[in-house]
Formats: sequence, C-alpha cells, structure tokens
Amino acid sequence: MADYRYWYDNEATPAQKIIADKTLTPIMDNLEARNGESVVKYGIDKQVKDKWNMVVGAQFQLNKHWMLRSEVGFLASRTSYLLSLNYRFLGIKKKSTN
Repeated sequence: MADYRYWYDNEATPAQKIIADKTLTPIMDNLEARNGESVVKYGIDKQVKDKWNMVVGAQFQLNKHWMLRSEVGFLASRTSYLLSLNYRFLGIKKKSTN
C-alpha cells in the first residue's frame, strides 16, 4: 500500500491521478481500513474461442551446427508465427591414441 501512495504522490501524472481517484484509491482505502483482514473473491469464465488451429512448419539443417526452423499457425481467429535459428554445440572431441 505504501508503494501505491508513493506512486500516487511522486510519480503519477494528473491524468493517472484522475483515473486512480475513481478506481484505485477507494480500493486501497478499503484495504487499509481492514488492516490486512481482507478476502478477495473473484471468478473467471475461461473458454476456448476456437477449438482448432492449423500449424504448418519446416525445418532445415544448414550444417552440423546450424538449423533454421519456422512455423505458421492459422485458422479462424488465431494467427501465430515462429522463426528460430539454432546453434548446436557438439562437445569436446577426444584425442585418438594410436
């Protein structure tokens, strides 16, 4: 709560203070009045927007160290892109004794 008061007094812009006065300050005042004896109840209605997503990808190994990978996801309202460049460390080579 002290962090909120510090932010409000020292860092908040006038526009932020107007919004905070309407929303955050009453909540903080109620929490301070309860002296740590607060119970916050909330609920979430979480559902998947679309059941399916199509993903198409490719992987190409340039040599034994470098690999390029890409994916594109699409269908309905979802769109995703992935592009990665990987480097593989092969480790320490042992000296052969002849």
